[in-house]
Amino acid sequence: MFLSRLAMRFHTITNAALTGDYNAFESEFFALGYSKNGRLRAYIHAVNTQFSDNMRDQGQKLSVATHTADAIEDASDLEGLMEDSEHLDQIQVTEVKFKAWIKKVYSTSRGRELPGNYNHVLLAELFHFQSRRWKDMASKHLGAVHSQLESFIQTLAQHVTQDERISMEIADKVAQHLSGQMSRASAELEVLIEDERQQPITYNHYYTDNVQRARQGDSQDLISTVIQDAADNDYGGALHISNNGIDMQRLIKALQRRVIIDMDEQACAEARAGLDAYYKASQLSLPGGKEEFRRQRVQAGD
Repeated sequence: MFLSRLAMRFHTITNAALTGDYNAFESEFFALGYSKNGRLRAYIHAVNTQFSDNMRDQGQKLSVATHTADAIEDASDLEGLMEDSEHLDQIQVTEVKFKAWIKKVYSTSRGRELPGNYNHVLLAELFHFQSRRWKDMASKHLGAVHSQLESFIQTLAQHVTQDERISMEIADKVAQHLSGQMSRASAELEVLIEDERQQPITYNHYYTDNVQRARQGDSQDLISTVIQDAADNDYGGALHISNNGIDMQRLIKALQRRVIIDMDEQACAEARAGLDAYYKASQLSLPGGKEEFRRQRVQAGD
């Protein structure tokens, strides 16, 4: 009877910790001054938010540096790091070198596609390299959550009984179950990562939305640059166009002279837009995704 009451008390407090009902039952256990390990759901929310932020900001293997002094200047410096699968640190590069990296991978992945286009191999190789840090970051996240749960179990076991032997038995029993849950979570992570190692595929409209936005942004930048250049060199710095055929034709010819069509640059720009869009879409369902992974890990304990 004593052990049944003890087990029920342990279970009730655990449920309160998981659901965030810190004032519903034995509020003294959840008092901030009593135990830093008690408010379990608050911790999970905090660590998941931090993990999501880290995945967004540091998940990419290559990141365009905001300060050029922090960046690798020579694209050839990346070759060894690209081949070294053990090197998991994020690499800061300049915008120019990031484009050079894409162009280098593009040049080695050419197939039957026409000039100005890229094939599926390029997107796969770019994405697989950029997402190389995901497994390590997700594994560390799982480890941090598991460690916190172990601390919670120890603290709660000591709270429900002053008998050291019984407290240790409770903690060991629950820890064994928790270890099994950790193994299943790690196995699930392996499945998710293995899926992302395959050929990129998605039916998420978020991908197409991002590709369209990237194309529109590139078009706007190109048009702005070309118009400004035409205004400076053909219109004396001030562009005033009247609504007549002669002025319109003059403007069109001035713009056409400045549109340089580089098929390789076009293909690489499209590949980068596809990479950025697919990378963002993949994060929604993989470790670091804003909902799916977070919800699965929290609810695993409920």
